[in-house]
Amino acid sequence: MVSAQETERRRVAGDVHDGPIQMLAAAVLRLSSIRHDIKDPALNARLDEFSSSLTTSIDSLRHLVFELRPPSLDRGGLDVAFRESLEGWAPQENVSVTVTSNLATPLNTEERAVLFRIGQEALANARKHARARSISVSLQEVGGGILLNVADDGVGFTDGPSATDAALHIGLTSMRERAEQAGGWLQIDSPGTGTVVKAWIPITRGPELTP
Repeated sequence: MVSAQETERRRVAGDVHDGPIQMLAAAVLRLSSIRHDIKDPALNARLDEFSSSLTTSIDSLRHLVFELRPPSLDRGGLDVAFRESLEGWAPQENVSVTVTSNLATPLNTEERAVLFRIGQEALANARKHARARSISVSLQEVGGGILLNVADDGVGFTDGPSATDAALHIGLTSMRERAEQAGGWLQIDSPGTGTVVKAWIPITRGPELTP
């Protein structure tokens, strides 16, 4: 199931990259060439605004492509994927981040995907709901598996997510389901200040399933 999901994410990411992003990039280039033939300053200013809007759309789509399937998840590993994910927004929002990894055993595609999706959701919660100023991500081998730890210094919660906060509730449920489907577990500690998300999944020693 995980393999099928990641294959579909990769397909959609490729379609977005090769379709809308390329078309928008071509439109920006054409606008740039048109500006050289127009002498009206006011019209050029409007073309600049339009070009800027298209560039912003391209950046948003590239971020979407990364979130769908980070290339670094396959090439560089989990820690690199987490670093790149955080670099996409943390510096602009003045959030201090730390990513550490002590993994010695290579993980297969499904293991990398499960842990990244759990961490991705935990980081999104820290950004959107916790209003954290500092976030740390660590990966280590424990008890024949991989332990992912995502900690933040945000506002936390004492009684779990609010029943009215559907997005947060669904996100936490999704993280737990991913961990349990992989044969592991998820633990969330939030004493009122800050939140720590821990996810553990066993390492599969069998052959890797290829998408």
